[in-house]
Parts: sequence; structure tokens; C-alpha cells
Amino acid sequence: MNKTTILILGAGFGAVITFVFGAAEPYITTLLIFVCIDTVMGFMLARQNGGATSKGFGKVFPKIAWYGLSLFALNRLIVTFGLSGNMVVIGVCAIIFREAFSILEKLKASGYLPQVFIDIFDKIVKSEGKV
Repeated sequence: MNKTTILILGAGFGAVITFVFGAAEPYITTLLIFVCIDTVMGFMLARQNGGATSKGFGKVFPKIAWYGLSLFALNRLIVTFGLSGNMVVIGVCAIIFREAFSILEKLKASGYLPQVFIDIFDKIVKSEGKV
């Protein structure tokens, strides 16, 4: 695949994302970056622990598909019922937060997270569900 083909495919993908999700496109891009970081870190951690398999790596595609379908359905509900477009942004931000949390878990498991952050992380995990 040459550079022009990659640029055309990337522009086409970006156009579809912008058409489907509208103003949430920068958030979708951020989400894709977080998913990629999470996937690469998960693969590296599995490889470090000797458990890297193609089956585990293959879970990223259903995850992206599930996120995409969820956000598309949310967007269609907003369009159908005339709700605020900010709902899609809120939905994407919630998924970004989930991915960030997953990245922190992987950093903790791999030993790259400083102890200060591990203590804060553990407090957050222990207080989950408590108001």
C-alpha cells in the first residue's frame, strides 16, 4: 500500500466518522488513540507474563465494534428524539475514562506506575460504588 492510498483511506474514514458522529469527531479520535494505547499495553503485558496469544489480541476488534455501535445508536437516538448533541460527547468521554482506567491498571500491573499513584489508584478502586 502506498502513501497516497493510506491518505485516501484515512481521509475517507475521517469523513465517515465526522458524518456519523458530527461534533464528537475529536472525541472519537481521542477514544481510538486510547483504545490503541490500551491494546498495545495489554499485548506487551501479556507478552511480559508469557500469555500473549492471537485470541487475546483479537478481542480488540469486537471492542471497537461494540463502542462504535453503542455510540452510533446513541447518536441516532439523539437525532430521532431531538436531544442535545452533547449526549454523544458525554458517552464518548465515559468510554475514554474507562479506557484510561484500563491503561492505569496495566501500568500498575507492569510496575511502571509510581507508588504514589498506586496508592491513589487503590483508594479509587476500593471506594468504587460508594458516595
